[in-house]
Amino acid sequence: MPTVKSDLLDGAEIQQDGNSISRTRIFYVCGLSATNPASAILPLALNAPGIPQVGDCDPDIPGLYCRQRRVLPGVGPDDATIYITYKSPDGTFGNQQRIEVGATASEVLTEKDRDGNPVTIAYTAPGGSVYPTLPGKIPTLKSRSTLVITRLEPSSPDAISRQYTGCANSSPWHNGDANQWRCLGIVGRSTDGGQTYIVTYSFEFNPDGWFETLAYPNVPLTPSDIQNLNGYAVYAPLPQADFNALGL
Repeated sequence: MPTVKSDLLDGAEIQQDGNSISRTRIFYVCGLSATNPASAILPLALNAPGIPQVGDCDPDIPGLYCRQRRVLPGVGPDDATIYITYKSPDGTFGNQQRIEVGATASEVLTEKDRDGNPVTIAYTAPGGSVYPTLPGKIPTLKSRSTLVITRLEPSSPDAISRQYTGCANSSPWHNGDANQWRCLGIVGRSTDGGQTYIVTYSFEFNPDGWFETLAYPNVPLTPSDIQNLNGYAVYAPLPQADFNALGL
């Protein structure tokens, strides 16, 4: 059976460029079968016990994965030197999360103008008849905070994307109360054939909470009516999920 010497220091290196890190480990394999032709010695070395495979995690640096294996002849005819290079997948920052914050504007209906005055409509007929003043709603743009987190994960986010997308948070999360965050989407991208995934989580924050209100039509509701839910109802239409379980 071949003998493997791990982590030789001569030629080993770690390189860092900004947040990107790569590492090279060196293995020496002795005692490969001499009955095979010389051309078969190098492929045999790749399958020797303890030699990392493409996609294996670096044993010492989280977020690095084996991306390249290089085999060269050793000193003896039955020996080989193997260079194992670990890198973070393309577009990631090793074991660090990438966080983006911002805001988006979406159209909503409001019962008040920009100064906080109620939106109403009145009508006086040509004959002088005065019709009741009715409350109304007008469209406006409302700014909401967004949060996008990208990180490296060892498996596809297929299941959690279905579980969380379209849900509101069921408990306090990222300085927000329950039902103030909603998940807009979870998308994974693999650059190494499915060994790892660069997963992007997108969220939107609503300080008023993700609620919908329903008011009885053509009735001038008073503050007391709204407080007592008389002709006025509040619903939470989004399903809820525990965002803390994502570990973001």
